[in-house]
Amino acid sequence: MLNEKGQLLQMINGYMVSQALRCVAELDVAGKLDSGPKTAEQLADSNIMPAALYRVMRALSSVGVFAETPAGFELTPLSNFLRRDHPESIWSAAVMMPNEFGKAFDYLPTAVSSGEDTFKKANGAVGWDYLVANPDRGAIFDEMMQALHGNETEAFIDAYDFGETKIVVDVGGGNGDVLAKLFDMHSHVKGILFDRPDVTERTASAFENTSKNERCQFIGGDFFNAIPEGGDVYLMRHIIHDWSDSEALKILKSCRAAIADTGRLLIVEGVIVPGNDPSPFKWLDLVMMLCWGGLERTEAQYSVLLKDAGFDLIRVIPTKSDVSIIECIPSVGE
Repeated sequence: MLNEKGQLLQMINGYMVSQALRCVAELDVAGKLDSGPKTAEQLADSNIMPAALYRVMRALSSVGVFAETPAGFELTPLSNFLRRDHPESIWSAAVMMPNEFGKAFDYLPTAVSSGEDTFKKANGAVGWDYLVANPDRGAIFDEMMQALHGNETEAFIDAYDFGETKIVVDVGGGNGDVLAKLFDMHSHVKGILFDRPDVTERTASAFENTSKNERCQFIGGDFFNAIPEGGDVYLMRHIIHDWSDSEALKILKSCRAAIADTGRLLIVEGVIVPGNDPSPFKWLDLVMMLCWGGLERTEAQYSVLLKDAGFDLIRVIPTKSDVSIIECIPSVGE
């Protein structure tokens, strides 16, 4: 058991572990070990120094990521998740988080003192622009989002009663996975997927010739300007946290202009609980600050933001995943 000083030093040295994980992920070591134990020499190719790789593998084995045996290094329950073919793989996070996002964290003191966009300072472009300009990294980012948030979809759909819902407008609906799962779980529901025109065009093509296509409309646009009318439930998953309060307010006001007085708005996000208890969203909040200009919020912060946009926060519904559903109704007669 480490004493307090040892615990703090372990935290200080955390970058070593994340960079070592990035190294073995980029080299696909876990994939190479899927067939059985291998030595560093067997893992190395002409561009890898076996002795250096051995030292990285030895270090990671000391924290349980791999295991060193007489036959060589082998997978553990932890490193199984670094296999790209694993159904719950987080290879993409190991490749990207210590890289582009890690570089942004190098400038955390700068952000605290000046508010400068450190992702741009570290990577040459603001977050979304960087992903568009580097489509190979954008593809890894998309894979990471699916890996980190994929289990949320069924969890939040299961947590909310869509029994009386007729049409769901998925604002920023992306690849359509939310509506697709919603259609599977509720055969009576129809949907409108709203996103940038290039996104909706791509998703519409993916839905073409499927049974779900006839239940879904695809509308391209800009949620800062206008959001389609016609839904009785409007859904935003991991949209509002991407933006500052002023920008989020514009999006929510667009939604209020589209939604009927009898409609409902569901915001699916992490909600920070005040106090000192651990929360992944307290750390994700730093990522949002450095890389996107957004923030994670408490229930009280959401309540104020929604009130300014013309909504009343009714309740926060927990799910079986880390995210919650923030249920809102339009403020009427105010």
